[in-house]
Formats: sequence, structure tokens, C-alpha cells
Amino acid sequence: MKMGGGEIPDPEIPEPEFDEFGDRIVRPIESGRSPEGHIYVENFNEWNAYIKQLSRNRDARMLERGEIDQAGLIRKNDIFYGVDFSKVRIVAIGDRKYEDID
Repeated sequence: MKMGGGEIPDPEIPEPEFDEFGDRIVRPIESGRSPEGHIYVENFNEWNAYIKQLSRNRDARMLERGEIDQAGLIRKNDIFYGVDFSKVRIVAIGDRKYEDID
């Protein structure tokens, strides 16, 4: 609503929030739950993209400040870091036991 050249904020519409990088914060919008308790997120793709970009921005800032080096960043983001694959064995692929696969 405009009044006297200025705008009066609508109390029903929240002001956008911004993160430390100046990007608009995207919050998940819950649209329901499954019987098992899983949460359905209406804006999942937008929220997920925001979370990933925020992580990338924070990693870049850590590199710029010298808080972490490239090797440390790789270790930080490697989901298999520290896994000793010599002790890993395949027991199933999908829903089939390894012994049953031709």
C-alpha cells in the first residue's frame, strides 16, 4: 500500500532475510509428512540449491582467509575420507544379495 510517496510494509508479508554473503535466505516450506514421519518440502529444489551454494561460499571464504588449504577442503568435503576400502565388502546391490547376482 502506498501512502504519501512511501510504502507501508504489509505485516502479513515478512521482510526477506539475507545471509552473510548478501544472498536471500531460502527456508524450507513444509508441505506435509509421510506416515513414517518424513517431511515433504514444497520448495525442496530451491532450498537445496541455496544450502549447497551457502556451503560453497563458506568454503571459498575459508580458502581466502587461509583457514583451510585445498587439501583440507578436499578432506572436509569427501564423504569417503577415512574409509579403509581394504576392509569393505559388497553384500548386496539394490535389493539382491551379491551371491544371487549372475
